[in-house]
Amino acid sequence: MNVSENQSLLDIAIIACGSAEAAVELAILNGLSLTDEPESISAVPEVFDVDVVSYYSQKGLNPATASGDVPELVVTPTDVLVSLSDILQSDEVVVLEGQSFFDLATIYCGSPELAYEFAELNEMAVTDEPVAGTRLKKPNADNKKIATYYADKALQPATSIIAQQGGGELPEDEGIGYWAIEIDFIVS
Repeated sequence: MNVSENQSLLDIAIIACGSAEAAVELAILNGLSLTDEPESISAVPEVFDVDVVSYYSQKGLNPATASGDVPELVVTPTDVLVSLSDILQSDEVVVLEGQSFFDLATIYCGSPELAYEFAELNEMAVTDEPVAGTRLKKPNADNKKIATYYADKALQPATSIIAQQGGGELPEDEGIGYWAIEIDFIVS
């Protein structure tokens, strides 16, 4: 495995295995100390968390924290998951990329019906897209059982990502508004 400049074993463990816990095994497999800055990696342990590995791969993220430079704040699902139980108790939430008010209301309030209240509380329209990384005020949970389920399972839906990738729009000139009776729409 190629190692970028200033990548630590922790960076590589997160990217390749989905967990910082893999850094110790990564060091042992490659005959390194945990504090070494490796030039190359020949052996990689099993993947601990496929979702984390997929996230870094899909986003093209390649952290290199050994440089000492402080990177720009980017909120990732793992940042939010670490303190998810705290967030359920808090009056604020942190928005992830692609999350709509419907997603946020479902996760933190247990009901998508509170999306309107969520938006209004933050002086926004329900159709506005919250900016990733921002903190928003949240209404009280309507269904604590559902909100707890999302917290326990560490679920963080971001449904507007699907729409942005083409999964949420109809092709042009399609649908009932464009159909002609007896041509596209046959009455039987």
